[in-house]
Amino acid sequence: MYLSSIEVQGFKSFAAKTRIQFIPPTGGRQGVTAIVGPNGSGKSNIADAIRWVLGEQSLKIIRGKKSEDVIFGGSDKKSRMGYAEVTLTLNNEDGTIKPAESDDDHPMDYSEIAITRRVYRDGEGEYLLNGSRVRLVDIQLLLARAHFAEKSYTVVGQGMIDHMLMATSAERKSFFDEAAGIKEFQIKRHQTVLKLNATRENLHESRMLLSEIEPRLQSLTRQVKRLEKRDEVESELHTAYIQYYGGQWVRIQEQLTRMSVERDHIAIEQKALQTAYDAAFAQLRTMEVHETKNDIYSQLQQEYDAVHRERTKLREEIIRLKNAIEVATVRATSQQKWAPLPLTKIITELEAIRDEVAHAQNERDLSILERFVKGVLGKVASLIERLQQPAPQQQPAAFVDTKAQAEIAELEKTLVLIEEKAIHLQERIASVSREEQEKKSAFFALQRELQDKQKQLHTTEQRASAIAVDLARIETRRDTLLEEIAREVPQYRAEIEAIPPEIARAVDVQALQQDVYRLRRQLELIGSIDPEVMKEYETTRERHEFLDAQVRDLDLAIAQLEKGIVELDAITTKRRTVAFAQINREFGRFFATLFNGGRAEIVEIRQTPKEQQANASEESGEPTDASAVDPTAETLVGIDIVASPPGKRVTDIAVLSGGEKALTSVALICAILSTNPSPFVVLDEVDAALDESNSVRFGAIIAELATQTQFVAITHNRATMEQAQLLYGVTMGEDGVSRVLSVRLEDAMARAAK
Repeated sequence: MYLSSIEVQGFKSFAAKTRIQFIPPTGGRQGVTAIVGPNGSGKSNIADAIRWVLGEQSLKIIRGKKSEDVIFGGSDKKSRMGYAEVTLTLNNEDGTIKPAESDDDHPMDYSEIAITRRVYRDGEGEYLLNGSRVRLVDIQLLLARAHFAEKSYTVVGQGMIDHMLMATSAERKSFFDEAAGIKEFQIKRHQTVLKLNATRENLHESRMLLSEIEPRLQSLTRQVKRLEKRDEVESELHTAYIQYYGGQWVRIQEQLTRMSVERDHIAIEQKALQTAYDAAFAQLRTMEVHETKNDIYSQLQQEYDAVHRERTKLREEIIRLKNAIEVATVRATSQQKWAPLPLTKIITELEAIRDEVAHAQNERDLSILERFVKGVLGKVASLIERLQQPAPQQQPAAFVDTKAQAEIAELEKTLVLIEEKAIHLQERIASVSREEQEKKSAFFALQRELQDKQKQLHTTEQRASAIAVDLARIETRRDTLLEEIAREVPQYRAEIEAIPPEIARAVDVQALQQDVYRLRRQLELIGSIDPEVMKEYETTRERHEFLDAQVRDLDLAIAQLEKGIVELDAITTKRRTVAFAQINREFGRFFATLFNGGRAEIVEIRQTPKEQQANASEESGEPTDASAVDPTAETLVGIDIVASPPGKRVTDIAVLSGGEKALTSVALICAILSTNPSPFVVLDEVDAALDESNSVRFGAIIAELATQTQFVAITHNRATMEQAQLLYGVTMGEDGVSRVLSVRLEDAMARAAK
């Protein structure tokens, strides 16, 4: 980066717009431009313009008393200007100047940087960067990163030469800090300290406000807690009301529904029982009427009795005839010789006895059965007797009564018919008897059924009556409950009636009743609270939370700022240490060059914080508190310069001659430029006090340093002019306006050679 041009308009004696162009670096050497002119021509105003555009705020340094002194005040032939403007143009193609947030790999977007400062007679002023308005601090940070600024060694005048040696150690420290390239970090530190102080003030104010708000917030919090407790109790009471009354309501409704359904079922059952009873009663009446008109059994019984009598007579006649035949046979055989009874005869008689017994099985008349048994017993006794006294093998034909046999046979045929008729009648009688028995059983069963139906009807009537009573009782409970709801919580009736049945069934109504009483009591104890308290609490709480968050943010910001200051201090200390060591070496070298020997060095002055505070107390006359300061920590508080020309032993630079002081200052400036070269340096007659030999040495040093730094030398010294590639002459006419003429020395020498 190098100084490309400076444009001045209305600044001091440069009323007209004047542009001074500087040559770019060539042949590995930065440009050296010399500005010459008679005294009073205004050439030093160029140095003042450069200081001013770089942000110089001290009017004394630029030889003014008030801000309008930098504006052309007019002359007899030229009216005064209304404003002063200086534009400094820098070539930034190499990206030397970077924005604060960039790194070495991201140069600034502008290849050319134009810094403009403008001031009006009313005192209003502004800074421009490439035509855009910026703050002074932005300009200072930008220039600090390029290692030059208004208070640095960028513009070096005779006053600075004298001041550098005669300044206090603390003032020298500031100059050397600039030379060490830590100005950027010092600006940042200063800004950080300002922010830290402002943050601490804000923190103090926030804490004061918090201390004022907290008592009121605590009072409001207690009231709000009571209000919240009231809201909580009211919410709990609301839930208890819903469950308490809802549980009763659902239970009553379910009981009413269940009993109504049971009542309807009983009514249906009662109706069905009544219908069945009426049907059974009608059937019973029908059976009673039918029983009085049934004569079939009597007729059949009379017919059977007649057949039975006829059958008995036939059997008796047959038995009589058989007995007569038997008796006749016995009598006939008793007169003959006895012989064993043939087996066939025995079988035949036994079969006859069997048949008679078979015919007698269905006999019911006891008298007939008695006679029959006696006849059978007689036959059995006769058979036994004949078996004991066997009959002759053959009976005489004279003993067989064929007529009796025929009569018996005829009677037996008739008996068979009579038996069949008797059997038929018995079957008819048995059938009719069964039917009658069944009818009687059905009749009795129907009577029992009627009795059962009547009992069931009576039971259902009792149940219906009991249910009607229960329904009336439950309806009364329902009406009472509705009245209580309407009296206590009419606003909850819809919720009570809409409570889900499964929730209502699960609640314990008795326990809820106790909860309702308890919660009511709590509300009475809490009492009423102004609703506006909540609004005031919310406002106060939000304010407190905001301030509390602000305090935390400020504490965090203070911690970060303090950390940033520590980091910046570490960076500046490291860079200062390295730079001071190199400046010290170069100072000794350039001092020996200018003096042809001798020794020179810079010495750091360090003090503990306790010593610093003691010194500050002596200067201010007031004691300071050092209790919080580490008594062992030392910081750099100043710089001393030790210079001994050849053949002298000097302990104080104040005893040096004027020339020696000038050479010492030049050596120090050159050491600084060699250690931390600035992009350009303006030398405003710093060689005025040098003799010819020293001027030559100074010119050689300028030639050496020109490999790193661009020089603009305002001079009367021929040796300095010889180092320049471009020469500007400043003149002033009768109108009091400075004008500039330029000569490129190489071109002039070429023309002179011709």
